[in-house]
Amino acid sequence: MDANALRVASPPPRPLMVWDGDCRFCGGWVRRWQHITRDEVDYEPYQSVGNRFPEIAAAQYAREIHLIFPDGRVVRGAAAVFEALNTVPGHSWELKLYHRVPLFAKASEVFYRGVATNRSFLSLLTRIFWGDPGTRSTYRFSGMLFLRMLGLIYLIAFVSFWTQSAGLVGDHGLIPVKDYFDAIKLQVSSGGFDRFMVAPSLLWLSPDSAGLNAICGTGVGCALLVMMGLVPGWAMLGCVLTYGSLRGGVPPPFLDFQWDLLLVESGLVALLVAPWGFWQKPMAPREPPAIGRWAVWWLLFKLMLMSGLVKLLWNDTGPGPANPDWLRHFVSYITSVPIGKNTWLDGTALQYHYFTQPIPSATSWWFAHRPDWFQSVSVWTCMVIELFVPFAFFGPRRLRHLAAMLQIFLQVMFLISGNYGFFNLLTIVLCLPLFDDTFWPARVRSFIERGTIRKKFTEPSLAKIIFRRSGVILRAIVAGFILLIGLVQFVQEWRACPRPAPAEPSKPAEPGFLGRMETQSWQTIELAADRARQIGLINRYGLFRVMTTERPELVIEGSNDGQTWKEYEFVWKPGDPMREPSFSTPHMPRLDWQMWFAALDIYGSRGTSSPQWLGLFCNQLRVGNPNVLGLLDHNPFPNAPPKLLRIVLYLYKFTTPEEHAKTASR
Repeated sequence: MDANALRVASPPPRPLMVWDGDCRFCGGWVRRWQHITRDEVDYEPYQSVGNRFPEIAAAQYAREIHLIFPDGRVVRGAAAVFEALNTVPGHSWELKLYHRVPLFAKASEVFYRGVATNRSFLSLLTRIFWGDPGTRSTYRFSGMLFLRMLGLIYLIAFVSFWTQSAGLVGDHGLIPVKDYFDAIKLQVSSGGFDRFMVAPSLLWLSPDSAGLNAICGTGVGCALLVMMGLVPGWAMLGCVLTYGSLRGGVPPPFLDFQWDLLLVESGLVALLVAPWGFWQKPMAPREPPAIGRWAVWWLLFKLMLMSGLVKLLWNDTGPGPANPDWLRHFVSYITSVPIGKNTWLDGTALQYHYFTQPIPSATSWWFAHRPDWFQSVSVWTCMVIELFVPFAFFGPRRLRHLAAMLQIFLQVMFLISGNYGFFNLLTIVLCLPLFDDTFWPARVRSFIERGTIRKKFTEPSLAKIIFRRSGVILRAIVAGFILLIGLVQFVQEWRACPRPAPAEPSKPAEPGFLGRMETQSWQTIELAADRARQIGLINRYGLFRVMTTERPELVIEGSNDGQTWKEYEFVWKPGDPMREPSFSTPHMPRLDWQMWFAALDIYGSRGTSSPQWLGLFCNQLRVGNPNVLGLLDHNPFPNAPPKLLRIVLYLYKFTTPEEHAKTASR
């Protein structure tokens, strides 16, 4: 469209956009543009303009918007939108693209015509998926709530581990951290950096109980500061460094769960959201940086989509169904993964999940005995929420709210049917930035508006300009790195799943110069992804990729005569069949969880292998180590350690409703 095709004789003093005041759809988007252009552009419905511009007929106003400039120029349609946005910094690229790329200009006008001729239908869709487009999406309350709730999760995680640290990795614990660091020094003699990459941790400064207590205490303090809004950026950085040091420096496998990795990465993206001033005032919540909010959305998207993908990409050992249905054939076709035993795709995973999960809760028995149709519907609901709903995170406002509520619903169901420490609570906290301020009740919105401080505009100093721009650039670099590594991790997860080898592998052709450059670039990016994952900053996720269908359970017993055996009871893990499961959330009992993995290892290998730490654990029981015994429910030999120890493996199942009615056990 030629911008000079139409001019007016009596132009306005400032750019004036004229629109159809009878169109509700137009009114909503005009209010949205007003938020963007502020005082740079005036807006007026053509019904009130009247005959001020006789060069433009009323029918033309009703057909498309008009932007009238002080020099008399008039632009219409999509060009008017881009010209209006061009009046504010940061939006000039749209107009440049419109003028310099003819295909983009033509597509924009075609799109505009399509919208203009279907305004009634699009107005309905806008109200359904967006609400009022004139209400700008702000995230002041959810941004503040996200940081404070994340601080609470860090507090829970630090306190939970601190109460177990003496028995697990203290100076007199199961695997003393000092012995672990000494072993690293013996194995890695090449230098300090290589040793640090094996155990990336501040514990190198003091690898002992004193260092553990200092890091845990500092982490608790930083978490409390985040919750109170005091120096939130620096306090969150302290949380990331201290918990990352525990995760990287504590001897494996006690602090290497996926939620430990997720907590560190959540703290990393929270650094892009957190204000770096002295106080985040609860009565004056600030708008978080958009790039930080998108980084949180991306982390939640990666977590949920990867958790769904691994359920498609990985099969359990053993043959698949004799007559696979169309879904199994379709998934096998698109993933190149052969049809095998996969309880997720069979819809039967939750028939096993509730009694085979590491630590069943008080409600697990009830969920396990729901009808098969309920279990199947629950499986497919979980798969849809993990695989498809995450794409709505980046959609219109109300669709995004719905997606967040579905994710929270899924996590609440996990919370009430099992024990997963702070993981489900952490995932719910990651959902909070998906809610903008329009989601919250009127009382909360009023609180936000009353608390918002509207400062008079003053020209910032050069130092402030440099500081702000440096912060924007740094956030952009970190967010771009997180996005890039996340995309690489999706590719790595896709490639990692088992696929059949080709029947006759052919020798690959020698790559040319560009091919070698591409290969080297990809290897460099993969190396960066592996380093980030090794440090624990950016990670791959995928919970319950293969559902266990049997529950082996280890019971450790002691005796003085070889005849009478007494069981070492754990606080949370199943032991005595007459003891009902209970809730441990949000506490994360590290030893109880590892006993579940150890049972799977021993049972799967038919007793030919067992984790090394299990032997160390038994040795500590034989000597009566009080720190290690403190991790258990009670010591059956309070006076002196037993002369004999044995480990018995059982297969556990929940009682049937009939058995439960008779014995009251589960």
